[in-house]
Amino acid sequence: MSVIIKVLLCILWMVIIPGCIGCLPTKLMHKKYHTLGMVMLNGYVCMFGFFQMLYFPIVLLKWNDSAIFYKWAPILFLVLGCISLSFAFRNVKEYLQIRVPYKNIFFYVVIGMIGYMIYKRVTLGVNDPDDAYYMGIAMIDAVNDGGFYWHNAFTGSGVMFQYRYGYMGLVSFYSMMQRLTGIKAIIIAHIPMAIMVFLAHYYVIFELGKILFDKLPVKVVKSKEDKEETEVAKDTEEKKKDNKWHPDKETAVYLFTAMVAFLDLFYNVSVYTSQTFLFVRTWHGKSIFANVIVPYVLLLMIILASENQDVELKKFPNLGYYIITGFLVFVSLMTGSTGMILGPLFIGLSALVTAIGNKKPGIFAYTLLYMIPAMIMIIRIGLILLSAKGIIFG
Repeated sequence: MSVIIKVLLCILWMVIIPGCIGCLPTKLMHKKYHTLGMVMLNGYVCMFGFFQMLYFPIVLLKWNDSAIFYKWAPILFLVLGCISLSFAFRNVKEYLQIRVPYKNIFFYVVIGMIGYMIYKRVTLGVNDPDDAYYMGIAMIDAVNDGGFYWHNAFTGSGVMFQYRYGYMGLVSFYSMMQRLTGIKAIIIAHIPMAIMVFLAHYYVIFELGKILFDKLPVKVVKSKEDKEETEVAKDTEEKKKDNKWHPDKETAVYLFTAMVAFLDLFYNVSVYTSQTFLFVRTWHGKSIFANVIVPYVLLLMIILASENQDVELKKFPNLGYYIITGFLVFVSLMTGSTGMILGPLFIGLSALVTAIGNKKPGIFAYTLLYMIPAMIMIIRIGLILLSAKGIIFG
């Protein structure tokens, strides 16, 4: 298989298909979130969530024929992508409208810093035992019909099922991508997946910044000569008198994103380990959980606390947010044991605090409702692990 075909297949399965899947849940959100970034983010959340839904019962039955699973899972993604795209086809043009703030210097600072980190992530080597273990399993699984942690990561020989890792599907997702694209799982994890994690992380930070600085003045264009004037708040005249620089909303958001990126630049080094998660171990489930899921949950809770959601679903305007929140629990489970424990706990507590703080008990009730399917899966995994340790009988 030529390199060009492999790259095109990688674009198909890691960009186009998730983008199609994300069209429908994004359609159910506020119109200001009808952006390409939100489509891709929701697409990956739903794609990972559905993958974990399929993966867990099959592994639970200790079915060691992974070839059939890797054949039908992509078909499901294609069907979901087509259904989602058909329902949201009228919104596609809206999703593809990208506004580039050419005159904002902080926009170029953010792009430069993110580009630099992606470059270093792609070119830096990885010296991590977990990387060798996970990627070894993924690559063995991709070339054998028996899989799902039934093989030794270093010798390929058969071993007892790995309970601690076996029910978390991220590594098997990399293995499936190797079968679909012809690109080695280790490359999938370290390059295209790492790029997606970086972009998702900073997109969520950007959206959080837009909410944090929502009250700042907004620049508007009022003439054909593209002269920019500031639509000011009530205290504008007082601000002018103090002779200090007061950024508009757009500048403040990009400055905030740049500050977060500046802090992320130092994630390569720690006093405890040289393998911290965002910069060096982007492929790892903990990195996805900490850098994408946690801030995205915070963003969703803030949105749910706001009023007057301008969405097409009038009877239940927050449906899209609750659906994504429910899928995020599955994605937390997919990222590993840390996500399995902290994911539902963090999402549930966030919903509880948001509900109490805004006097909207429905936020907590509906969040729990959409968490039930994933929680059944998590409880079952907990019982299996306890049984494997001899603490209880399975």
